Amino acid sequence: MALKLTVAMWALASDNEQSLGAGRTVTTAATALSREFPEFSRFAKAIFLLDVAAASGTFTLDVTIQGFNEASGKWHIVATFPQQSAVSPASPVAANSALVQSATLDYTRYRAQWVTTVAGYSATFTLVAIAHTE
Repeated sequence: MALKLTVAMWALASDNEQSLGAGRTVTTAATALSREFPEFSRFAKAIFLLDVAAASGTFTLDVTIQGFNEASGKWHIVATFPQQSAVSPASPVAANSALVQSATLDYTRYRAQWVTTVAGYSATFTLVAIAHTE
């Protein structure tokens, strides 16, 4: 029997994950890391979905998914989304859309990193992982 797990990946380590609401709103230029997700180690593959739900002003948003190499103690990029600068297209997102990335889950811990540039804007995004067994 195949198992699935859907996880919101926009939570910072300091967040109360039960009050995240409809996404992460960013308003300043910064680099941020999500909390680590060790629960993905129980799954074989994942699909990562990035959705910029609202935006105003000029901005860029760069998002990567990273896996932790226990032997080297370093984080490695598993999936990279193309740079975002506008609200995502209307749903449903096509299977070959730049907002969908898939990866084999070979690491024991994962996290997301997002980098925003240009102050004076506002962007709200969601980043979801749907992890599943074979």
